[in-house]
Amino acid sequence: MIQTHTWFCFFSTRRSGCHAAIKWILALSPAPRAHWNDVLPELPLDVKRLKGDCEDEWRTIISNYETRDLVVVNSNNVEFQEQKYIIHLRDPFNTLASFIHTFRENHKPVAKILDKWEAYAAEWLGETHVLPSFYKCNYNSWCDSVDYRKSKAEELGMKFFPHKDKIARNRRAIRGGFFKKGQEGEFAQKDIQVTHNRWKCAVDRKSWRTLMKRKKLWEYAEAIYPDITREVIRQTSRPSEPNPRTRSQGTAPE
Repeated sequence: MIQTHTWFCFFSTRRSGCHAAIKWILALSPAPRAHWNDVLPELPLDVKRLKGDCEDEWRTIISNYETRDLVVVNSNNVEFQEQKYIIHLRDPFNTLASFIHTFRENHKPVAKILDKWEAYAAEWLGETHVLPSFYKCNYNSWCDSVDYRKSKAEELGMKFFPHKDKIARNRRAIRGGFFKKGQEGEFAQKDIQVTHNRWKCAVDRKSWRTLMKRKKLWEYAEAIYPDITREVIRQTSRPSEPNPRTRSQGTAPE
């Protein structure tokens, strides 16, 4: 039996920046900690797959469900005091562009990424009610704002330590290859460029046409990410209809 105080169940798509946010949560969470990567939500956690500080009882564990069906996870072999579901979203345009950049184009996995993004967004916006409750992590806002990360840490019941926040963020940048060690000061500018502008390199790809045909995805994107959605519409000349759920100002800080 796996024992822990807090169990984070983390739903996200591939290429959404989920591992950066997971490492950040682990950095701010009390030790000992463990992480189960890319598991099936319907199966019990396999202790052989853990990466953590010890091998018996933990204060914090995170299991992430990457591009998996949104369901209540199997908890048969976990004893916990708190279970916290997190839905982590990056805007669909840069999610798709990053996937194409990393894995090339293939219709099946592209369709799966977009299907799951729509399912997570529907839960995010309250159209579906699959999970008993959940927290929202907006990757675009997480990258942009230390205030957002601070408020998110408090919401998740973690103490925000600026030095740990900085270390976790810089470690992600170094490992992700944005720059070499010693160039940490350039992180914010380069990370924002990669986070928000990668879609501009994908608009001529076949997979982009798959995204363009998804009316429901565009509706969700306009509701959660109005600014970048308007920019994509403007630069790709996609016809747009007014969406009553679109917020009047800025990216939704959820």
